[in-house]
Amino acid sequence: MRLLTVLLGLLVTVPLTACTSLNEMTLRDISSPEPVAMSVTTEVNPHSGLKKFGTKPVYLRTKNNDILYLLRGWRKSESNAFKSAQIYVTFPLLDNWVFFDAAHSEGKALDVTVLSRNVRSCSQDGCNISESIAIHLTQGQLRQYAKTGFLGEISGRNGAVVLRIPAKFFQGFLMRFDAV
Repeated sequence: MRLLTVLLGLLVTVPLTACTSLNEMTLRDISSPEPVAMSVTTEVNPHSGLKKFGTKPVYLRTKNNDILYLLRGWRKSESNAFKSAQIYVTFPLLDNWVFFDAAHSEGKALDVTVLSRNVRSCSQDGCNISESIAIHLTQGQLRQYAKTGFLGEISGRNGAVVLRIPAKFFQGFLMRFDAV
C-alpha cells in the first residue's frame, strides 16, 4: 500500500502519457548494469549548453523509511567534458521532519544540497512529509562508486539513514554517460 502511495505521489511530479504504467516509473532491475543503462534519458539544454543524463528512480524500502534515489549527471555539449553528477535522494513518506542536510561516506563529509521539504498530505493521524537532497559527486567519486558501490549515511537534526547503492547502478549510468 505504501509503495502505491509513493508512486501515486510521483504522478503529481512526473508527467505521464495515457499508456505509461506505474511500473514504468521506477527502475525495478538493478542486478546488472544493462537495465540501468537502458533507463538513462538524455536531453540537451540549448541555453546552458549542457547535456543532462538521468536514470529512472529506484525504490528502496528499509525498516524505517521509503527511499527513492536516482543518478543524474551533466556534460558540456560542445566538448563533452564532465560538468557534474548527483545522487538525488528522496524520502517520500516521512512521518516527522528529519531536516536532512548532510551526508557522509568513509568518514568524509560529502557535498550536499537540500532540494525540497514538503508536506505531502495531512489527516487526523498526522502528515506525510517528503524531503529531497542531492549528493554532489566528482568525476572521481562517480567512477569509484562504479567499482565499489556507494555506502553512506544521510543525516539531519532528527535522524539518519544509511543508503547503499550497488556498483552495477553506477556502471549502468556510466555506460550511457560515457557513450554519448
